[in-house]
Amino acid sequence: MMNKRHRIDDEVKEQVALAIREIKDPRLSSLITVVAAEVSQDLKHAKIYVSILGSSEEEKSSNLEILKNSSGFLRTTISKRTSLRTAPQLHFFIDTSLDSAMKIENILKGL
Repeated sequence: MMNKRHRIDDEVKEQVALAIREIKDPRLSSLITVVAAEVSQDLKHAKIYVSILGSSEEEKSSNLEILKNSSGFLRTTISKRTSLRTAPQLHFFIDTSLDSAMKIENILKGL
């Protein structure tokens, strides 16, 4: 059963990444990477973790807000491209694992 969940997570992650490229908002950074997607067991909600590279905190929050406002468009696009009965409602979060890894690496270099 977990294998099916992983396939669904991967499919949603891939389709969201493709759909983000279709958003025509000029304020949106082109350096947005979908890091992970976690779809709930009932397939109604999905947590989408994104990494926004080369941006200040203000730009990251602005880009995150644009993604949240575009979630309807993204959900419609996903529903057309996948075989899921219903497209999950998308909830976006900034992935901080890369920043944490870089901090740890800098600390280790300093030892």
